[in-house]
Amino acid sequence: MENQNDPIQQSSLPQQSYTNPQIPPLPPRSPDQIGTKAGSFFTKKLFLIILAIIVLSILIYAVIYLNLGSKLNKITKPNPTPTIASQPSKIPYDTTTWKTYVNRTFGYTFRYPSDWNMLGEQNPESNTIVLSSPADSFTFGVYVVNTTPNLLENLQTGLKQPKDITVAGVKATTGITFSGIGVDTNPNDFSVHNITTIIEHNNSIYNISASPINSKYIDYYDQVLSTFKFLDQKQDQQQPDFLTTPPQPVKLARDHLAKQLNTEVSNIEIIQIEEKIWGDSSLGCPKEGFFYIQVIIPGYRVTFQHKQTLYFYNSDKNLTFVECDK
Repeated sequence: MENQNDPIQQSSLPQQSYTNPQIPPLPPRSPDQIGTKAGSFFTKKLFLIILAIIVLSILIYAVIYLNLGSKLNKITKPNPTPTIASQPSKIPYDTTTWKTYVNRTFGYTFRYPSDWNMLGEQNPESNTIVLSSPADSFTFGVYVVNTTPNLLENLQTGLKQPKDITVAGVKATTGITFSGIGVDTNPNDFSVHNITTIIEHNNSIYNISASPINSKYIDYYDQVLSTFKFLDQKQDQQQPDFLTTPPQPVKLARDHLAKQLNTEVSNIEIIQIEEKIWGDSSLGCPKEGFFYIQVIIPGYRVTFQHKQTLYFYNSDKNLTFVECDK
């Protein structure tokens, strides 16, 4: 019979647990500590989501605002009418080599560059004459009709940016007109707009136009217009009263010449006075290195003589004159 009190079978050594000494046990965490960590992670994630939503909202708003603003600008800001700036001519054109066109049926004449030609087969005595440049599809034309009630007013009303000028000593109106078909839906398209001058003379209306206004040849328009004259005007005849009673700018020019020559005004003889239409502010005597505004200016061409020497002056009809070489 076995002895239950055998000291070998019943060891009196105490029981103990063993742990790995290299990995210390983690301290126990309470449920509150676990909940706090989870809550902090959730809060950060929620904050990032809200921040992303805010940034996305700002981007969407910016895109919508820019698109809407662009559309509103197109609606609220009307397209401007083409504007012809009064730009100085960098190279004054020598008109001495230009051709001369004369229409005796409708009583007018003008000069034009020698490389311009009649467009198609035209009757040179027709009420419509059109010239074209060798390039750039530029055209210059004159159209004459009989005056009828309200016609002049209607034509002038159709001009955009109208301006009163003088052509061949006659009051005229110049401006911009639409040369396309139908309604002028694109005012910024310079290729379908003309510069047009309307003149009424002897019960006829003269429409002088050039297009397109964005052509490099448009600078010629004012100078061609400055040569336009009516045949019933006494252009080549000396005005007798000018010699006995010179216009004021002619008197000023003579005084200027007398002072330059250090002589009496009575020693300066007026040989000839011609009425002229100048095409720019140089008054027909451009100086190298200067720029001039292209504008129609009526004035005079004066020839003085002192001791067998001729002197030439050009002027407007006010108080401005210039001394010319020839």
